Amino acid sequence: MKFLFSTELLVVSERNQRDARQSLANIAPAGARLLSDAESVMHDFFTTLPINGLGESEFAEFRRRLLDFKSTQARNRQGRI
Repeated sequence: MKFLFSTELLVVSERNQRDARQSLANIAPAGARLLSDAESVMHDFFTTLPINGLGESEFAEFRRRLLDFKSTQARNRQGRI
């Protein structure tokens, strides 16, 4: 696998004309291309996750168990403070 390093700017910062303490970051064309590529990779990854094969009732059960787990973890954290 080859990695190509580019010297192209990904983000361009522009100072605010009225307030020198502020600046605005804009995505440069190279950054937009990189973001598009990353979105494609993430889309491909997430669409292959096993959870996508669950039926409606299986997903509802998974979600219920996840929420139970989260609330248990939150209660445990409160007990440690």
